[in-house]
Amino acid sequence: MAALGVPEGIVIGSVVPDVCESVKEVAKTFCNEQNIFVPHYEEFLELMELKIKPDIIKPGADRLANAFALKTLYSLPACAIDVGTAITLEVVDKSGKFLGGAIAPGEELQLKSLQEYTSQLGAIKKLPKSVPGIGNTTANAMAVGIKRGVPWAVIGMLSGVEEYLGQPLESIVVTGGNAIPMCMFLEKIYQNVESDELLTLRGLASAWYVK
Repeated sequence: MAALGVPEGIVIGSVVPDVCESVKEVAKTFCNEQNIFVPHYEEFLELMELKIKPDIIKPGADRLANAFALKTLYSLPACAIDVGTAITLEVVDKSGKFLGGAIAPGEELQLKSLQEYTSQLGAIKKLPKSVPGIGNTTANAMAVGIKRGVPWAVIGMLSGVEEYLGQPLESIVVTGGNAIPMCMFLEKIYQNVESDELLTLRGLASAWYVK
């Protein structure tokens, strides 16, 4: 950081409150506190129209940042697919409203659920790297169900999004730790798919410059 000079500002995005506070304290050593921006639901509500509502918990900063990045950087309507521990979809309509989306367990969570909540599948500690068309062993069957099931579940969600919007998506942007394989799969079906591993950071940066 020192080699880059004094930052104009620091934006912190986390869904863990304690982490936000800890990072904020460190950030104070690099710039003035008034230039530290920690956007949550209320801050994003000032930047874009949100149809997604705070219920038991508010939408996370990561989902809000993804949606804001779509609004500011991509052709609309657009959908972000964040592929990590959980899979989240964020949908922004053609007028720039964040409508909502979907949240589903990712591959690791699905595997962990089978390991912990079935009587015998806990013996399968990891899935094979290559996935056959049909599983001829228990481990292969789990690999088919999870590794093939997750991308097709995303296809189903995207189909529902376009049906709800009444028009095709102009942009489908995949981000997160497992973005590349998901993007490669979706490209077989959709032409307007791209991977952007920095989507969430771009959304946070855009929020800083617009605020």
